[in-house]
Amino acid sequence: MKALKTVVAIALSAVGLGSAVTLGVVANNENIQRAQAATSSVTLAGSFNGWNTTADPLTKDGNYWTITKSLSSGDTFKFVVNGGTWVGWGNGISYPSGKFAQAASDGNIQCTASGSYILKAIDGIDGYGDKSYGLVIENNTVTTHTVTKYAVYDGVVDSNAIGSDVVPATDTYAVPSAIHKAGYHFGGWYTNTACTTAYTAGTLSADLSLYAKYTSLVDDSYVYYVTGSTSATTNYIYTFGGDDQFGDWPGTKITDVAGVQEVHGVMSFQGTSQNIYKIPYSTSAADTGIIIHTNGGSQTVNMSLVSHSAYWFITDSSMVNYHNDDAGEALDLLLNVEAKRNAVTASGNIAAYSICGISAADAASLYNTYYGMSSDIQTTYINNSTTYTYDGADKENQTNVSFEDIMAELKVIALRGNQTVLGSPRSTLVNQNHSTVIIVTLVAVVALSGTGAFFLLRKKKEQ
Repeated sequence: MKALKTVVAIALSAVGLGSAVTLGVVANNENIQRAQAATSSVTLAGSFNGWNTTADPLTKDGNYWTITKSLSSGDTFKFVVNGGTWVGWGNGISYPSGKFAQAASDGNIQCTASGSYILKAIDGIDGYGDKSYGLVIENNTVTTHTVTKYAVYDGVVDSNAIGSDVVPATDTYAVPSAIHKAGYHFGGWYTNTACTTAYTAGTLSADLSLYAKYTSLVDDSYVYYVTGSTSATTNYIYTFGGDDQFGDWPGTKITDVAGVQEVHGVMSFQGTSQNIYKIPYSTSAADTGIIIHTNGGSQTVNMSLVSHSAYWFITDSSMVNYHNDDAGEALDLLLNVEAKRNAVTASGNIAAYSICGISAADAASLYNTYYGMSSDIQTTYINNSTTYTYDGADKENQTNVSFEDIMAELKVIALRGNQTVLGSPRSTLVNQNHSTVIIVTLVAVVALSGTGAFFLLRKKKEQ
């Protein structure tokens, strides 16, 4: 075989199965070129002694320039020498038995067995003659390494692997993407179980274990979800922008969220039967967005995640970054009223769950919160919401009343307990509803309370 006058370059596809690679002309200090990856291959530039990239250098080994590449079954390529002459199947190429074949009549070479291979091109010395160009393909001794990934929850290693990657021995292994876990903050990838030595991308020399660090998120806030129906929800909540704290997509089914409160039954929001869910979350996760969806193709737009806000199933694209702070503020008050009422136990003539059992101080606090709200919030969300006033457990003897009546009664309770009530003189107690106005002097209230018989002052409408 005559020696080559020109160095023969080798290029392999980096784009996967079936991608054909054509090498450009190579001579001392001339460029190596091949077509763009978007077509059938990629472009490389640089002198003959390297690919102009740290990931794929040509190295000198005796009279050969060598490169080690990982090939997939089906990858095809051919060699091109000075003058545009290409070297195809059967033209002085040495290759491992059973690993390569002629791809087509054009002479392209095809890999038939995936693996890591060393490819060599002889360094030309003198002359240019026959087509025995000294092109050699050899098996790489060490083909792959395995990276096994584990989770470490609050310092405790989970013995079950969360995944593994098989990496060609000569390839750079990048830092893996974050794997979000519901209820945890992802703290990065580490090479030790104590999670003190962070992993940096590099070429592997052996199998590797990597550990994902997770620390528990503590719920310190909440949002409301209003379904608009009485059926059990099948919706999911997904938050994003920080830790995806309800897990990777699809997130978590709302009824399965730890600590979620279902709010409906004795209270009707805006006077309609709706399921309302109070969903706790952690602000330390730094999630900024929220999506509610059915896990079946129907979902809301990307909405801003704002503490104490209320959300409906909004699909209108004009409502991007939607959050209803007014409804959330109203629900905070209504649920606080319900919590105080539900805490009342039967005592004397005061029935369990009765509004009359709420202390004067609590009544003043609740009413003053209501008084400080805008008239829009009061009218739109509170006044026309309803609740049962007496024993919430006795479904047959409940009396339904609006929260507007409840607020008026809270003012009465606060005043008779000598509490400060915004916007009302202490000498007069006023309870208003849609059908009557009841004015009770302070003396009359004291007389009633002295008998232990002070219930909700409200005249029922004639049936």
